[in-house]
Amino acid sequence: MNVFEKPVQNDDPDKDKADELVKLFKKITPRRRQVNEAYEIAMGIRERGDGPDSAPVNAMADKMSELMDAGMSANRIAAMIDNLGDIEDAPSRYMEIVERMGINEKGKKLLRSIIEKKRTGMLTFYNEKGAEIAAFEIRPEFMAGDQNPEEMLAFKLNELLSRVADKKVQISFTE
Repeated sequence: MNVFEKPVQNDDPDKDKADELVKLFKKITPRRRQVNEAYEIAMGIRERGDGPDSAPVNAMADKMSELMDAGMSANRIAAMIDNLGDIEDAPSRYMEIVERMGINEKGKKLLRSIIEKKRTGMLTFYNEKGAEIAAFEIRPEFMAGDQNPEEMLAFKLNELLSRVADKKVQISFTE
């Protein structure tokens, strides 16, 4: 599975095509706005640009057109764009979840600092009785492996936080 998509079945006929597009996304590291522009060009809704900033958008549009001509669903590409948007929006959603959590200000500050300072280590949540209920290891190579590591980290941590946000928890973070 690539980070630009939600999990799909193993017998997915578009997997190779989606992987090609993801490979280009990783090379260009576009923002959602650029990918939306490329999609609109590929769909014939928008004219191609000719300025210096248009080259990556046009390259993505060409790849999308090629893949759709080869049978890839436009809806699949649209879903990938939506997921890219989810990744871009993840830090603000993460901060919203942290603020809603029923933990003290010290715990909230700790959780905010993980994203803001790109900290690495083991984040663990415990219930009222001290039993571990969730954990996530943030390894240094994870933080170095992405153009926007705080977005990807927040994206991954949002799922974890959503499982514990409504519970009374204690937090431990070991660097």
